[in-house]
Amino acid sequence: MNTNKYDEIIKKNYRLKITHLNDKGYGVASNLLINKIIKKKIVLIVPGTLAGEIILAKPIKIINEKMFFRISKVLTSDQNRKKQDCKKFLICGGCDFRHINELWLQNYKLMDLNDFNKKLKIKFQVLPIFQSNNYSRQRASFACEIKNGVFKVGFISMFKNQIVELNECKTLNRSLLKIFQSFKSKLSNFIIKKNFKFKIQINLLQKGGDVLFDLHSFSTEEVFYIDELLNFLISINVIRVSFKQNNHLSIFPFNNEHKHDLGKLNGIQLYSFPQPGGFLQATKSGERNIIKYVLSAVKGSTKVIDLFCGSGTISIPLNQITKTICVDSNKAALEGLNKGLKFNTSKHKYEIIHQDLLKKPIEKKLLNEVDSIVLNPPFKGAKNQINEIVKSDVNIVVYVSCNFKTFERDAKVLLSNDFMIAWVKPIDQFPYTNHLEIVAKFVKI
Repeated sequence: MNTNKYDEIIKKNYRLKITHLNDKGYGVASNLLINKIIKKKIVLIVPGTLAGEIILAKPIKIINEKMFFRISKVLTSDQNRKKQDCKKFLICGGCDFRHINELWLQNYKLMDLNDFNKKLKIKFQVLPIFQSNNYSRQRASFACEIKNGVFKVGFISMFKNQIVELNECKTLNRSLLKIFQSFKSKLSNFIIKKNFKFKIQINLLQKGGDVLFDLHSFSTEEVFYIDELLNFLISINVIRVSFKQNNHLSIFPFNNEHKHDLGKLNGIQLYSFPQPGGFLQATKSGERNIIKYVLSAVKGSTKVIDLFCGSGTISIPLNQITKTICVDSNKAALEGLNKGLKFNTSKHKYEIIHQDLLKKPIEKKLLNEVDSIVLNPPFKGAKNQINEIVKSDVNIVVYVSCNFKTFERDAKVLLSNDFMIAWVKPIDQFPYTNHLEIVAKFVKI
């Protein structure tokens, strides 16, 4: 686009009508004047709006033929709009929906799932949606920057490539937020480099925070006064800290209590042992619902394979009720899984396999040894593994998905190969976003 034309556009507010929402839940608007000025068709995107609303908004940025706007004033509002409850909404980029009522949002999140169900000859049961509460997020990643001695830590802005600092966050667990606030107020005291960007990941384990500093290509000694930093971290209830330099990881455990509470099963308290910076489900309540519904789906099985098992969020409870085969590509996660399976004693045998399932799926021969298959793939789904599953004789497949599009793609393969969906449990661990996780039970007809 001509720079002068862009400068002309961004200086003004525009009256826009929201025609519909895109797949992220952002409003899509129309304005003939803008298209006339730039002499090409461009999509106008306005986060925080609803279809049919008329607004005043100012352009902020253009990315890939999309012009993003920030609301200046809502002129005509939808009946489902409510007053937003966060001063950083649509600034920090963490939430998409703090401007609408809960019923509308639940229906919106279930829309793709219900539309998919309507197209099937054999309908499945959609169980009631579970929603995590405020202040429940047990993991978070933050961007950090120190520039000319000024330190910032927070989330990356929705509209600009800059850090938005937070005083409060309604999604984060209060214990995690307390660690974050300590970093915000005091971490700069331990930083040597004066112009530097890095990232921090905080996982909340049972006894405190598990912190990973991603320093990119820099060493710990180049960035921090390390002894002083370690003492500070201990004082704010960090139980383990790790420093990542490129692909090298330096780990400083402050005690042996690096357990993650998975809840009780048949009166027995279970724990996992995630690796530094390892994956945790977003909320404890969501995590326990996933475990609950996976276990109910495989009830009665004598042997189960858990594909994409990680450090054992599902494998460890599974092994309490049945023989278990656990498969993942991450060696560090499997080391934690092995520790967890030994710690949580069970009368059932287990086997751990290190294998990249996206490149080399488990084949029919091994799959035929089990009664049920559980898979919890990454965002891109499990296309290759599903193609192997349909060749096997297994009658039950339990699919845990964080991406409905890839779930639908993989589900169609199962459905076209003599499976049906018995039920789907929607689990909302990100209540103010367009994100929804599901647990689905497939059975062979």
